[in-house]
Amino acid sequence: MRLSEEEREPANRDSVRCKVLLGFTSDLTSSGIRDIIRFLVQHRMVDVVVTTAGGVEEDLVKCLAPTYRGEFSLPGAVLSSKGLNRIGNLLVPNGNNCKFEDWIIPIFDQMLDEQNSQNVLWTPSKVIARLGKEINNESSYLYWAYKNNIPVYCPSLTDGSLGVIQALVQMKQCLGGNFEVLPRQLRCTVMQPLLSRCSLLKHLLRRDLLKEALEYMILGWSLPRPI
Repeated sequence: MRLSEEEREPANRDSVRCKVLLGFTSDLTSSGIRDIIRFLVQHRMVDVVVTTAGGVEEDLVKCLAPTYRGEFSLPGAVLSSKGLNRIGNLLVPNGNNCKFEDWIIPIFDQMLDEQNSQNVLWTPSKVIARLGKEINNESSYLYWAYKNNIPVYCPSLTDGSLGVIQALVQMKQCLGGNFEVLPRQLRCTVMQPLLSRCSLLKHLLRRDLLKEALEYMILGWSLPRPI
């Protein structure tokens, strides 16, 4: 995918009247498609991003530790005994999530201090922008979204590792209902993949329902591969 110098100019992107909303689920961030998403955000070819919690987490984890290519047929029980998790044909060591926790908990602690001292209201999009700033890695689409001021929305930000980590921070520091997505008492809801995808799609469609209509829509859907 190549862009001319004219197409790379911010003024050219600003002149485009059609607003592009890009929505995707976490499996695309786990795969090589992540690099295409990064390219689109880096070159300001989208105006808004909507994703699931995993779509945020996977982007950050890949900046902190490598993911390896395996096979779809590798048995999960054998991999688990070796400290590996399988996402399709990708292998993720358990240590990757540990590195993610070690990286993000101090950031959550700092955000809590800012909330208490500066009355900052941490909405999901603000949390995601902050994480994009903190990761400071050009391979991350969240980094480029932060740098290019492209909002990233997540209708279920705590539906994943972020929710578990926030619960740990809450128990440690009495975090309370910090993020906009949480009610007064933390409720961890385990959502099926289809429900997460429906949540993503509804978030996009409801936004445009309030704006009267969509002018264009490209809907891509990936089906689970048999295990």
